[in-house]
Parts: sequence; structure tokens; C-alpha cells
Amino acid sequence: MTVIRVVATGSELLTERANADLFHVGRRLSALGLGVASAVTVGDDPAAIRSVLQASVVDADVVIVSGGLGPTSDDVTVEATAQAFGRAVRSDPDVLARVRDYFERRGMAMPELSQRQAAVVDGAVLLPNSVGLAPGEKLQVGRCVVYLLPGPPREFAAVFDEQVLPDLKRFQVGFRRELLLRFFGVPETRVEEVLGPVLRRERRYAEGVTVAFLPHGGLVDVRVVIRGSNELLIDDEYAHLRNELLQCIQAQDAEVSRAFLGEDAVSMEVVLGRMLVERRKTVACAESCTGGLIAHRMTQVPGSSRYFRGAVVAYSNDLKISMLGVKEETIRVHGAVAEKTVQEMVAGVIRITGAACGIAVSGIAGPEGGSAEKPVGTVWVCVRGGARERTAVHRLRGTRHEIKEAAALHAMNELRTFLREDVV
Repeated sequence: MTVIRVVATGSELLTERANADLFHVGRRLSALGLGVASAVTVGDDPAAIRSVLQASVVDADVVIVSGGLGPTSDDVTVEATAQAFGRAVRSDPDVLARVRDYFERRGMAMPELSQRQAAVVDGAVLLPNSVGLAPGEKLQVGRCVVYLLPGPPREFAAVFDEQVLPDLKRFQVGFRRELLLRFFGVPETRVEEVLGPVLRRERRYAEGVTVAFLPHGGLVDVRVVIRGSNELLIDDEYAHLRNELLQCIQAQDAEVSRAFLGEDAVSMEVVLGRMLVERRKTVACAESCTGGLIAHRMTQVPGSSRYFRGAVVAYSNDLKISMLGVKEETIRVHGAVAEKTVQEMVAGVIRITGAACGIAVSGIAGPEGGSAEKPVGTVWVCVRGGARERTAVHRLRGTRHEIKEAAALHAMNELRTFLREDVV
């Protein structure tokens, strides 16, 4: 059995930031039939790092160390590693030249501290960093291979995937296929109620199948993992199970099939964008409580200029009236968070932009501003296409940030289901 240990360095991991690097390692190793035997997080303390490293290599085949390769005084991993294993630290001229070139190309003088990024453990093999300055390092300590990798998640992932993972494939002991099905706007219990019979039946006939129901932010992910030693059998089991589950979803009532977004970690904005392209429709948004979140999410999708016309963020009542054409009487009688208000908002944004479809949203994100009639979390949404429109009110819960995010998702989902029913 291959023993792989992870040592994460950085005091921020103990107080304010989740360890995304560890999650990345675990996911990648799982695909090889491997796992992390232990993971230790240690602050920016050279003595503590030395102690953890010396203990980790005793029975490990691989130790992966993240963080502490940068230029500042709290980046102490290189020095601590060298001390732990009786090595010297040297300055690598090629790395130093790359750091100098980085600053020269930007017309900046290289800070003296940046020379620290060229410090490497003597005898280590350098691992190129395609997205950052500090390279990774690989050194042999007895029978154990130690990898030092930069801590920023983007850099860590690049060096790990490009340099470390190919190395670790020699330890591969199995194969893994993963199926992820994503739903929105339906409870996880309902999803399990629908898919459970299929999953229980298939698990009786296939070994190495694990299932997890993962709710998050209004979404429900169903993750099915199939593991085994025979790649062909794994592929067959995956194809069969995927087909059974997709047929089950389509055969169910409208609630479940309507809630199904798709496979893999597909986002609401990607699904909505695909539907707009397929139907050759454009869309515009009138946003109040979401403050531009819908426009931000939709324009995160490459190619969204084909269907996204624009947005009006009308946070104040004055702008709702002057820009979107909401009637003063509507605001006075019904308020900013009301069915009639969002109906007039969506009509206004379609008129301004010439889009085929529109989304309007107005709500109370809190923590203040609610009432008995309209508590915090009340969000009205209106979607329109052609002569047809639909309005809906949602009662959301959570922090201000959570309510805004959920409101954006629900608003996009209203248009998704509107388009799905071919009423536009």
C-alpha cells in the first residue's frame, strides 16, 4: 500500500482560509485508486515544519508539502526542509533570471526580497511552475519522495497536475469513474427518493460503488463513484448506471425532471446560456437586490456576448422609475418589492435593450428592511419573452450574501424553466 502524506504550511490555514490544495490532491489521487494517509496543517514556524517533515518521511512513500515558497519573511518552507534533512540552501540562477525578467517586462525594479524565490534545497529537482514564479521542488529522502509545491491554489494545481501527478501514476492501483448529476430547487430528500431505487439496485450488482447526496447553495449534487481494478468493467458499469439514472430522471414527474440541470459541475448560467443559443434568443436583466450578480454570472460564460444584451442595476426607486419606466404609483402603492414592480422592470429592460427575453428581480436581502408582510428574504422575480411572462415570489433564508446569491440563481432558473417549456 502506497503511503502518501500531505503537509500544508501557512498560518492562514489555521485561522482564515480553507485548504483548497488538500482537496485538489485528494480528488486527483482518488482517480488513481490512491488516497491521502494523513494531512497535517502547520503554521509558519520553521521548528514545527522541521518536526512534522521528519516524522512524515519515516513510513511514507510520498510527502507533498504545500506553501511557503514565496518571497516574504513568513515563507520558510525551503529553509525548514533543508534543515530537516541536513541539506544546504542554494540560489538557482535560472529561477533568479526568470524572477528578474518578470519585473523587467513590467517596467519595475525587482524588490530585494524577491530573490528569495530563487532559493532551493540543494540536490532538489526543480518542477516548472507554468503560472507563477516559484518552482516546485522534488527531493529524495531515503525511500521517500518529498515534493515542495507553491501554496496559492492556482499555482499548486498547475505544478501538481503537470509535474507531480505523472510521477505518482507509477503507484496507481485501480481505476475510478465519477458521475455527477446536478439539480436545483428540489430537496435532497426528494432527489434520493427518486434515484434511490436505481442506486440501491445497481449497487447490489456492482462492487466499489459509492453514492453521496451533496446539497449546497440551493443545488443538490448526486455524486456516484465507481472504483475497481479492471478499467473496461468500470467503464461498462459507468455507462450502464448513467443510462439507468438519466432514464429514471426523465420518467419522473415534472418536479424532478424540471429541477435537473445536467451532468458534471454545470452551472446555472452555462445551462441557461446553452438554451438561449439553441433557441437563438437574447436576454437582458433588470436587477435590484442582486446588485448585478446575474449579469456577472452570465458574462462569466465564454461566448455570452452572443445572447446577453446587458443589464440595468436599478437599486434605488428613482432609477427604477427614470431608467426602467416603473410607474411612481406602482412604487407608492405596492412598494419596490412587489409583483407589479418586477413586471414593469422587465418590460423596461426589454424596451431599453431590445432583448428577446428579460429577467427582473427585486427583494429584501437584509439583515434589515423586512416587515411582517415582506420579511427579509422576500424576492420577486419576473421573466418575459414575447407576449408571455411569469412571476414568482421566493422566500429565501440566510445571510445577506447568501440571499443575494440564491436570488440570482432563482431568477436565472425561472428563465431556464420558462425556456424549457417552450413558451418563448
